[in-house]
Amino acid sequence: MDQHYQKTFRICATCQYWGGTRRFSNSFNNVVVVSSPMLDGPCYNPNSGYRHLRANGSCPKYTLWSAIR
Repeated sequence: MDQHYQKTFRICATCQYWGGTRRFSNSFNNVVVVSSPMLDGPCYNPNSGYRHLRANGSCPKYTLWSAIR
């Protein structure tokens, strides 16, 4: 079941460095959709200390995904 996250959610699914599969639910690019909150994806932030994180995970090195408006 798809999970929707507003751009205000400071979680991996809305982070610039999360490499999991995600898409936008509308043409405004302000709601991110993932197939599951447990979806695992690589973390590409070299300063986070993590290699993989779930879509609903978070870390102190969060940066808003630049594609989100």
